[in-house]
Amino acid sequence: MNPSRRAAETHPRCPGHCPIAPLRLTAFEELMYCEDRPTAPCCVLVQLCWGGRLERDRLDAALARVLPRHPLLLARVQRPGRQLFWQPVPTAQVTVQWSLGEEDFGTIPPIDITTHVGLRVFATYDAREHRTKLLFQAHHACTDGKGLLGLIEEVLAHYQAALGNLQPPPDSPMDPQAFAQRGRFHRTPTNVLAKIPRQLIGLCGVRQFLNRHPIPLLPNPAGGVPPQAAKNRAVCRAGVPSTYPTFVCHELGTAAYRQLRTAAQHRAVTINDCLLSALFTAITKLRQQHGVAAENQDWLRIMVPMNLRAPGDERLPAANLVSLVFIDRQPQQIAQPTTLLESIHDEMHQIKKRSLHMLFIYAIELARWLPGGLQRATRTDNGPITCVLSNLGVFFTQLANCQPGTQHAPALQLGNSPLEQIVLCPPIPRGNCLAIGVGSYQEKLMFGVHYHPEKITHPQVQDLLQLLEDALAELV
Repeated sequence: MNPSRRAAETHPRCPGHCPIAPLRLTAFEELMYCEDRPTAPCCVLVQLCWGGRLERDRLDAALARVLPRHPLLLARVQRPGRQLFWQPVPTAQVTVQWSLGEEDFGTIPPIDITTHVGLRVFATYDAREHRTKLLFQAHHACTDGKGLLGLIEEVLAHYQAALGNLQPPPDSPMDPQAFAQRGRFHRTPTNVLAKIPRQLIGLCGVRQFLNRHPIPLLPNPAGGVPPQAAKNRAVCRAGVPSTYPTFVCHELGTAAYRQLRTAAQHRAVTINDCLLSALFTAITKLRQQHGVAAENQDWLRIMVPMNLRAPGDERLPAANLVSLVFIDRQPQQIAQPTTLLESIHDEMHQIKKRSLHMLFIYAIELARWLPGGLQRATRTDNGPITCVLSNLGVFFTQLANCQPGTQHAPALQLGNSPLEQIVLCPPIPRGNCLAIGVGSYQEKLMFGVHYHPEKITHPQVQDLLQLLEDALAELV
């Protein structure tokens, strides 16, 4: 008998009857584990704002019903030898942690994935505003943003069903073999070899990635260290800033979003192309406003997660089915918005056409076999990027399709509580100050800007968002 199969059969199974032990972390999961540190927690955050009060018991029941289908969120990372493995925690219980009378969540602790499972859920209810906020915090070693949103959508569907407004969603059977092979991304020796000729051009991009040294979004906050950071400097040196997580929610209204979508279709580009172009312009102008304009030889670099889910992967539980690409530009390439947009569209088109996003997966798979592995590759506190832009597309498409009348209703509803806003915040990479998540809901673009208050101030973040909105308007 195969040793790994024998071990899996004798090892406890996680709830949902999906054996995940012994199951080694994929290269991307291991990278997210190594990127995690007290000063830069590697967690994905999703905040939902509801107009009304949600029922605690129904929410806990829906969460308990859904979580067994997502075993990585009910597991810890263990290192019995040189390799990292998922260890299921059959007794783990994740319940919503409520705080009544609070407007915001305040400080929440990071997740130590070696001692705790990878999901926490928080809720606040403000009686004065009659509003409930939910915050889902997931360790990025367990899942990417798409996976976490899928879990949340399942929870909302079961909550809605408990109210009697919907039929209970069917429990999709999980394919244990496909789950165990989640890090292969449907690669076979045949299709890997077939893609090599068109991926060779990507080697030039790898060389450029290694040779270029991108500049930070801002070297230091204007006027020195922000007051709240100065007060908490000792805390920050010891670990996580006391203000973690700090993020701003921003909306691009319906009229502006529709105009942008129409302009993108007219130019034969994507919304994501427009967002990348506008973000380069906004960063450049923000630096100019604060007297730190880039030199012509400097590089700005935006990290862009790319979804690797294929048709049929919706049956998989929450996991990391994602790669990363890096878009670089110099100041002289950013000066003309139209030219910048066209160049970004061409580059992204080539990345998708030639499957160049897979080069990052190949690189980290190779790196973890080298001496020191991924831990050595991530040992410094300086990250090789300027900022992050993660576009999640349309939020909650499946729930919108199954809820009667939702396409014409003002918002998704849980009973009498409409969903007013949803934002996703990616983790801030080590050494960086800002990461942006964006998605569309109710014909609006919802931005979640996760920032480090020691490195960039709240007014500077607001300035960046205004400059981003202005740059998007120039493309219309």
